[in-house]
Amino acid sequence: MGRRKVLVGLIIAATALFAVAFVVERSHAEVHGTNEDTSHSESGAESTHEETGGSLEGDTGANTSSASDEGTILGVNPESTALATVAAAGSLLLAAGLWFRPAWRWPLMITALGMSLFTVLDVREVLHQLDESRTSLALLATLVAALHLSAAAVAATLLARRGDVESISA
Repeated sequence: MGRRKVLVGLIIAATALFAVAFVVERSHAEVHGTNEDTSHSESGAESTHEETGGSLEGDTGANTSSASDEGTILGVNPESTALATVAAAGSLLLAAGLWFRPAWRWPLMITALGMSLFTVLDVREVLHQLDESRTSLALLATLVAALHLSAAAVAATLLARRGDVESISA
């Protein structure tokens, strides 16, 4: 099996496992988030509970603003459903581009960069899940990170080989 097929398989596997982990995390947050919201509303605390299942740190405005800023990266919530959907769709589009246009170099570059970025975000998620004592979700995030890292490595290898072939033929 060619390396390009392996790369496409890694991207599809990582995307599928990411989707499973995302759904599991959402269902876990909904189950536990409902109980936390109820206890906060009974105590009279403000309802600024994030949709990701984060906890409210206190009743003061300073603590509430730091709790809402905690989960963002450059002002974007990496755990939002819309961003996860765009990331999954983008990954699958990259896989399709690699499959149907094997001679194009730019999908390999985007894949190497994108999978590297996803690996960094996955490691961040592993640390977050370990901090929340969710070992099963941390394990899923670790597997997704390993798949993303493998895809980035295969894409970089294909890019390097393509560069060698182009420099020899020139």
